[in-house]
Amino acid sequence: VPRDQVSANGLWVGGVDGAPVIPSFVLAIPVREGSEERASAVAYAVLPLERLAAGFGARGIARPTLLDSRSRWLAGAPLTEAEAPLAALLSEMKVRSEVRRVPGPGGESGVLAAFYRLDDGGLSVLARVDESEAFSATRVLVRRSLVYAGVVVTAAFLIALFFSHGLTAPIAKLADATQEIARGNFDQQIEIRSRDELADLAGSFNSMTSDLKNARESLVRSERMAAVGQVARAIGHEFGNLLQTILGKADLALQDTDAAKVKERLNLIIQASEKASLIVRNLQSFSKGSAALAPVDLSQVARTTLTLVSHELKKSNVRLVERFSATRSVTANSGELEQVLMNLVINATHAMPQGGELEVGTEDTALGAAFWVKDTGVGIPPEILSRIFEYAYTTKGDKGSGLGLSISQEIVRKHGGTIEVESSVGKGTRFRVEIPFQTA
Repeated sequence: VPRDQVSANGLWVGGVDGAPVIPSFVLAIPVREGSEERASAVAYAVLPLERLAAGFGARGIARPTLLDSRSRWLAGAPLTEAEAPLAALLSEMKVRSEVRRVPGPGGESGVLAAFYRLDDGGLSVLARVDESEAFSATRVLVRRSLVYAGVVVTAAFLIALFFSHGLTAPIAKLADATQEIARGNFDQQIEIRSRDELADLAGSFNSMTSDLKNARESLVRSERMAAVGQVARAIGHEFGNLLQTILGKADLALQDTDAAKVKERLNLIIQASEKASLIVRNLQSFSKGSAALAPVDLSQVARTTLTLVSHELKKSNVRLVERFSATRSVTANSGELEQVLMNLVINATHAMPQGGELEVGTEDTALGAAFWVKDTGVGIPPEILSRIFEYAYTTKGDKGSGLGLSISQEIVRKHGGTIEVESSVGKGTRFRVEIPFQTA
């Protein structure tokens, strides 16, 4: 027992060298008489650590150890050879408690050591935990956190997917309907099931499509009537010739007494009347149009249309070449296809102011049937060719509306078909329209 240390500190605790099996320690206190500063004697006792050792049993993953004032083991988990440097760390402590990491040999996993120094007697408590065991709880926590996070993220994704579908589905329908309108199909209406902003947008869209459909139908009718007016002016002269033929042959038949000649003249009158009747029927059919889809023979469409413009072609010194080979019908609106062909024929006639050759033909294709119009006119310059289908674009000035080709393109697209053009300046232009068997 260091008497001077006991006198100075008032309490001293130390281990017992060569203690029996049960650990013991020495507790020493100074004994003073009167007001003496130095102790006249030191009283000490050797105490067994049986109860205290029981309290320092290992708890959980930590290994606690009680050390005396000389950093020697008193109770708890003994220090291993690898842990011996931990006792030396006590002398370096500048504070009452501290936690340090002590690496293992060769950089291996070490221990986490916690020190606590008691106020009296120089006793210290050391607890250490292997890093692998200490962080195993952290790893378990991380794994559980990842699992929980995965569950939460998955649930959030499914919920967001559910709600986003309710938001994006109407927008997708609106986008599809917009694309259909761009193709010329104005029969688009979006079903409204909610009362939010998207429902207001869908309602506005439905109103817009209805207005566009009405406007388009008005444009188609006006363009058709414009073509009827142009054709009718030319047909008037044709009717004059037919009426002259009828009147002339009838007059001769009245004056002739030869039965054979009378019969011949009556047959000519019948032929002229039938031709006039055919022209009137075709003109009526073309002016009225038809909204119904039905099997259509493109060759017959071409013949009907050319009947209406035959006199105009003769007057413009245009020689007509017919090449009709299509034999299969397509499902279409015959009136609208007649309007397309009429626009193309009239444009071709205008492109040959000095006359020329106009070729109109039909043919079967792999997907349906097609017709074309080819002229030997002035041709279309490349800088204009890319714009001929633009709405209200025309190079004819006041003589053209610029609607014929744009409406024709809309009609063809509505039938699921295609319209193509090839042109060479000074050599002529060729338009080709293909219509599939089943209209889109």
